[in-house]
Amino acid sequence: MRNKKRYIAILACVLVLLMPFLSENYIVKNKKHHCPRRECPICMELQMAEYLMEGFKTLLPILAAGLLLGIVSFVVISRVHHYHRTPITLITLKVELLN
Repeated sequence: MRNKKRYIAILACVLVLLMPFLSENYIVKNKKHHCPRRECPICMELQMAEYLMEGFKTLLPILAAGLLLGIVSFVVISRVHHYHRTPITLITLKVELLN
């Protein structure tokens, strides 16, 4: 059950990542189609694909900034943690002190 959920999540991620490429391909292939100019389903789908592409164009800088912020905060936190680490002593190592 757990592996099935993992595969579904991976598939969903791959589809989300492929969505802009598939939309761009659809737009390029169907831009010059024979259109009756009235309630054309291809024109409606082209508008949806263009809207999706605009959404990805605005989302990409936000994702890049979030990734950069995550990397910077990881580096800063790991360095701060490294400097403020408890020193290694006999007590921290729980060594038995005998006479």
